[in-house]
Amino acid sequence: GHGLIAGGLADSEAVLTNEIDLAIDRKWLGGDLIQWMYGHLHKRQDVGAAFFCGSPAPLTFAQELQKPSFELWDVPTDPNEPLTHEPIFIPISHQMLTIEITADELSGNPDPMNYIIQKLDGIALKDSKVRVRIQIHREAAAMISKSTIERYLEDQNVFSGKVMIEKLDPIRIRADKMDQELGM
Repeated sequence: GHGLIAGGLADSEAVLTNEIDLAIDRKWLGGDLIQWMYGHLHKRQDVGAAFFCGSPAPLTFAQELQKPSFELWDVPTDPNEPLTHEPIFIPISHQMLTIEITADELSGNPDPMNYIIQKLDGIALKDSKVRVRIQIHREAAAMISKSTIERYLEDQNVFSGKVMIEKLDPIRIRADKMDQELGM
Protein backbone atom coordinates (compact mmCIF):
# COMPACT_ATOMS: atom_id res chain seq x y z
CA GLY A 1 0.00 0.00 0.00
CA HIS A 2 0.91 3.67 -0.08
CA GLY A 3 -0.44 5.88 2.65
CA LEU A 4 -0.11 7.17 6.17
CA ILE A 5 -0.93 5.01 9.16
CA ALA A 6 -1.93 6.81 12.35
CA GLY A 7 0.96 6.75 14.81
CA GLY A 8 3.73 6.80 12.20
CA LEU A 9 6.56 9.33 12.47
CA ALA A 10 7.21 12.09 9.95
CA ASP A 11 10.74 13.21 9.09
CA SER A 12 10.43 15.83 11.82
CA GLU A 13 9.67 13.06 14.37
CA ALA A 14 6.12 14.40 14.76
CA VAL A 15 3.59 11.62 15.45
CA LEU A 16 1.12 11.68 12.57
CA THR A 17 -2.61 11.85 13.16
CA ASN A 18 -5.76 12.47 11.13
CA GLU A 19 -5.37 16.19 11.88
CA ILE A 20 -2.10 16.26 9.85
CA ASP A 21 -2.93 13.94 6.93
CA LEU A 22 -5.53 11.37 5.90
CA ALA A 23 -4.46 8.45 8.07
CA ILE A 24 -5.35 4.79 7.93
CA ASP A 25 -6.35 3.39 11.31
CA ARG A 26 -4.20 0.41 12.32
CA LYS A 27 -7.39 -1.61 13.02
CA TRP A 28 -8.31 -1.40 9.32
CA LEU A 29 -5.27 -3.47 8.36
CA GLY A 30 -6.75 -6.64 9.81
CA GLY A 31 -4.99 -9.35 11.75
CA ASP A 32 -4.85 -12.12 9.14
CA LEU A 33 -1.70 -10.90 7.43
CA ILE A 34 1.78 -11.23 8.86
CA GLN A 35 3.12 -7.94 7.53
CA TRP A 36 1.91 -4.96 5.54
CA MET A 37 4.50 -3.23 3.35
CA TYR A 38 3.79 0.45 3.00
CA GLY A 39 5.14 3.57 1.34
CA HIS A 40 4.52 7.31 1.83
CA LEU A 41 6.45 7.99 5.04
CA HIS A 42 10.09 8.73 4.31
CA LYS A 43 11.36 7.48 7.66
CA ARG A 44 12.13 3.74 7.96
CA GLN A 45 9.82 2.38 10.70
CA ASP A 46 7.34 -0.21 11.90
CA VAL A 47 3.85 1.03 12.70
CA GLY A 48 1.96 -1.91 14.14
CA ALA A 49 1.77 -4.64 11.48
CA ALA A 50 2.79 -2.18 8.74
CA PHE A 51 6.37 -1.50 7.72
CA PHE A 52 7.57 1.66 5.96
CA CYS A 53 10.89 1.13 4.20
CA GLY A 54 11.66 4.85 4.04
CA SER A 55 12.96 6.90 1.15
CA PRO A 56 15.75 5.58 -1.11
CA ALA A 57 17.18 9.12 -1.27
CA PRO A 58 16.84 12.12 1.05
CA LEU A 59 14.36 14.61 -0.38
CA THR A 60 14.36 17.24 2.36
CA PHE A 61 16.83 18.44 4.96
CA ALA A 62 14.71 16.72 7.63
CA GLN A 63 16.07 13.47 6.13
CA GLU A 64 19.74 14.45 6.04
CA LEU A 65 20.71 12.10 8.90
CA GLN A 66 18.75 9.11 7.62
CA LYS A 67 20.54 6.33 5.78
CA PRO A 68 18.77 5.65 2.47
CA SER A 69 17.93 2.02 1.88
CA PHE A 70 15.61 -0.48 0.34
CA GLU A 71 14.39 -3.66 2.03
CA LEU A 72 15.30 -7.23 1.18
CA TRP A 73 12.43 -9.47 2.27
CA ASP A 74 12.72 -13.19 2.98
CA VAL A 75 9.34 -14.83 2.49
CA PRO A 76 9.52 -18.40 3.81
CA THR A 77 7.69 -21.22 2.10
CA ASP A 78 6.53 -22.52 5.48
CA PRO A 79 3.71 -20.22 6.71
CA ASN A 80 4.75 -20.96 10.32
CA GLU A 81 8.17 -19.40 9.82
CA PRO A 82 8.50 -15.66 10.42
CA LEU A 83 8.71 -13.16 7.60
CA THR A 84 12.02 -11.29 7.86
CA HIS A 85 13.58 -8.31 6.17
CA GLU A 86 16.78 -6.32 6.31
CA PRO A 87 17.81 -2.95 4.94
CA ILE A 88 20.23 -2.71 2.05
CA PHE A 89 21.85 0.68 2.48
CA ILE A 90 22.59 2.53 -0.72
CA PRO A 91 24.87 5.47 -1.48
CA ILE A 92 23.25 8.82 -2.13
CA SER A 93 24.14 10.97 -5.10
CA HIS A 94 24.15 14.27 -3.18
CA GLN A 95 25.04 14.50 0.51
CA MET A 96 22.79 16.89 2.43
CA LEU A 97 24.60 19.25 4.77
CA THR A 98 23.33 21.85 7.20
CA ILE A 99 25.91 24.31 8.47
CA GLU A 100 24.77 26.26 11.51
CA ILE A 101 26.45 29.51 12.49
CA THR A 102 25.09 31.00 15.70
CA ALA A 103 24.89 34.58 16.91
CA ASP A 104 27.21 33.61 19.77
CA GLU A 105 29.90 32.58 17.24
CA LEU A 106 29.61 35.91 15.44
CA SER A 107 29.11 38.13 18.49
CA GLY A 108 31.99 40.57 18.92
CA ASN A 109 33.68 39.34 15.74
CA PRO A 110 34.99 42.39 13.84
CA ASP A 111 34.65 40.54 10.49
CA PRO A 112 31.73 38.08 10.66
CA MET A 113 31.75 37.58 6.87
CA ASN A 114 35.34 36.33 6.97
CA TYR A 115 34.47 34.02 9.88
CA ILE A 116 31.59 32.51 7.87
CA ILE A 117 33.74 31.89 4.78
CA GLN A 118 36.53 30.36 6.89
CA LYS A 119 34.03 28.02 8.55
CA LEU A 120 32.69 26.94 5.15
CA ASP A 121 36.26 26.50 3.85
CA GLY A 122 36.82 23.63 6.28
CA ILE A 123 33.94 21.55 4.91
CA ALA A 124 33.87 19.40 1.75
CA LEU A 125 30.91 20.93 -0.07
CA LYS A 126 31.34 19.79 -3.68
CA ASP A 127 28.26 18.08 -5.18
CA SER A 128 26.34 18.41 -1.88
CA LYS A 129 22.97 19.96 -1.17
CA VAL A 130 23.99 22.65 1.31
CA ARG A 131 21.89 24.70 3.70
CA VAL A 132 23.67 27.48 5.62
CA ARG A 133 21.70 28.78 8.60
CA ILE A 134 23.09 31.94 10.15
CA GLN A 135 21.87 33.74 13.26
CA ILE A 136 23.20 37.26 13.71
CA HIS A 137 22.24 40.19 15.88
CA ARG A 138 20.29 42.75 13.86
CA GLU A 139 22.82 45.53 14.47
CA ALA A 140 25.62 43.42 12.90
CA ALA A 141 23.54 41.99 10.01
CA ALA A 142 24.78 44.61 7.53
CA MET A 143 28.29 43.12 7.90
CA ILE A 144 27.34 39.91 6.08
CA SER A 145 26.23 39.40 2.49
CA LYS A 146 23.86 36.60 1.52
CA SER A 147 24.81 36.95 -2.16
CA THR A 148 28.54 36.62 -1.33
CA ILE A 149 27.86 33.38 0.56
CA GLU A 150 25.71 32.09 -2.34
CA ARG A 151 28.52 32.89 -4.82
CA TYR A 152 31.00 31.12 -2.54
CA LEU A 153 28.79 28.00 -2.57
CA GLU A 154 28.55 28.14 -6.37
CA ASP A 155 32.34 28.41 -6.61
CA GLN A 156 32.59 25.25 -4.46
CA ASN A 157 30.43 23.40 -7.04
CA VAL A 158 27.63 22.52 -4.65
CA PHE A 159 24.69 20.69 -6.21
CA SER A 160 22.33 23.20 -4.61
CA GLY A 161 22.70 25.80 -1.91
CA LYS A 162 20.39 27.75 0.35
CA VAL A 163 21.43 30.55 2.69
CA MET A 164 19.10 31.48 5.52
CA ILE A 165 19.85 34.51 7.71
CA GLU A 166 17.92 35.06 10.92
CA LYS A 167 18.33 38.55 12.34
CA LEU A 168 17.95 38.54 16.10
CA ASP A 169 16.61 41.51 18.02
CA PRO A 170 18.06 42.30 21.43
CA ILE A 171 15.96 41.21 24.38
CA ARG A 172 14.77 44.19 26.37
CA ILE A 173 13.16 43.73 29.73
CA ARG A 174 11.57 46.63 31.55
CA ALA A 175 10.24 46.55 35.06
CA ASP A 176 7.35 48.71 36.23
CA LYS A 177 8.46 52.26 36.98
CA MET A 178 12.01 51.45 35.78
CA ASP A 179 12.05 54.49 33.45
CA GLN A 180 11.17 56.80 36.35
CA GLU A 181 13.83 55.29 38.61
CA LEU A 182 16.50 55.68 35.92
CA GLY A 183 15.40 59.24 35.16
CA MET A 184 14.23 58.40 31.64
